[in-house]
Amino acid sequence: MLHLISQASANQTLLQRTATGDCLVFFGDAVFRLMSDTGFALALAGEMNRVHVYALLPDLETRGIEASEIPPGITLIGYDQLVALTVEEPVIQSWR
Repeated sequence: MLHLISQASANQTLLQRTATGDCLVFFGDAVFRLMSDTGFALALAGEMNRVHVYALLPDLETRGIEASEIPPGITLIGYDQLVALTVEEPVIQSWR
């Protein structure tokens, strides 16, 4: 399943509803939740052995977030890769 997370309100509930092999894409204001000093980022880091985590690079750049400010293991992608993920994954869940 592909989880599209666009709001900064992403929380532990999101992580509880993911299955092994799911893909999570953070974009929009949700990229703020990926900053290494947030509790959510720490919880997410503990899940990266079972889910694939992506962040939309243009949204990080727009918000002034450097790649060094997010946990290692998060794959930075562009719009082309986002489109490819939506084509590859048959089920998509949008989170707000």
